[in-house]
Amino acid sequence: MNKIQLSSVSIVGTAQCAVPTNRKDKAQKAFTLIELAIVVIIISILSFLSVVVYEKVYDATAKRDAKTTLSMIRGAEVLYKIDNNTYYSFVTNNEIARGTLRVNVYNSPDWNYTVTSDGISATAVATRMKGSKKDSQIKMDIGSGVIVEEYSW
Repeated sequence: MNKIQLSSVSIVGTAQCAVPTNRKDKAQKAFTLIELAIVVIIISILSFLSVVVYEKVYDATAKRDAKTTLSMIRGAEVLYKIDNNTYYSFVTNNEIARGTLRVNVYNSPDWNYTVTSDGISATAVATRMKGSKKDSQIKMDIGSGVIVEEYSW
């Protein structure tokens, strides 16, 4: 069996502090250009990904908003048909806002709502415009309340 002996050791002397005295020591304390470039690239990638996710969430929310509005239009069309024995056709959001259908649809800058009817059946369409071109379109059958078609360009 080995025995280990410990003894107390005292060190007497002056404490010295490591202070950089030449250029090499000073340069090691700073960031290099490559390290800064890598940080900037990582931040750029994270920013790009957050913008992409935000756009997807915004588009999904806009489509849900359009489907909710189509459901409100459907409810108003059903009430209109009960009173008048036919569906009401309109072309623009302003015609809805006038109150003929008794539905409060705000004038959306993103979506344009239309209803086409032959008197027996009707279809409500929400068309989303981005700039001067169509971006999305959602069609709902008024009688059944089912989304018949949904397009994204």
